[in-house]
Amino acid sequence: MNSTLKYIFSFGTLFAIAHFALAQSDKTSAELKKKEQVKILSANTIERNPEISDANRLLGNVELGFGESVLYCDSAYRFNNGAFEVFSNIKVISEPNSTLFAEYAILNPNSETITVRDSVRFLHEDMQLSCRELVYDIENKLVHYFSRARFVEGEKTLESNVGTYSSNSGRLYAGGNVIIEEGMDFIASDSIAIDKENKFIQIFKRTHMDINGSLINGPLIK
Repeated sequence: MNSTLKYIFSFGTLFAIAHFALAQSDKTSAELKKKEQVKILSANTIERNPEISDANRLLGNVELGFGESVLYCDSAYRFNNGAFEVFSNIKVISEPNSTLFAEYAILNPNSETITVRDSVRFLHEDMQLSCRELVYDIENKLVHYFSRARFVEGEKTLESNVGTYSSNSGRLYAGGNVIIEEGMDFIASDSIAIDKENKFIQIFKRTHMDINGSLINGPLIK
């Protein structure tokens, strides 16, 4: 049986399912901890010229540590507020089994995020996400994208305009002209939620499915 058919399809309320991807990032005031600072693990040269910039400049084999993540790049600026602007050949390794590539990034310890753009690729286990720009929540291991993105996992591909992916749970919320293809099977939807671990798909609003030649069209069910 085609793996697409192993999913269970159901309809529901959009905002209810979108909440699951963001719930992990919710914290009460009692849960808030002291923000961790970025550590400079290595750099060939660290320099500062107040006439040019108020930031420290790191050059050559730069390696930055933040929590469980390590960022590698060719060069970076460290600003007085603790944020880093990093350039060229960026590679972020974050457990479990996640690697992020880009050519430009902002590392913000206050929001615990890395915002990356240009040649962006996010790899988690056997899945690859590519897009123009994304925001990676380091603490909660959430990937947020706001422009057209493409997921590839084996023969299955998914494209959408906006979404959130959790590398902790393998759950994905995707919205905006969602297209899923696997072999001859095809799903088009306004928005969709996928739970990889439980092999569960939840679909919202207008949807068209072509599964093993069977056509299903569904509007939003209230």
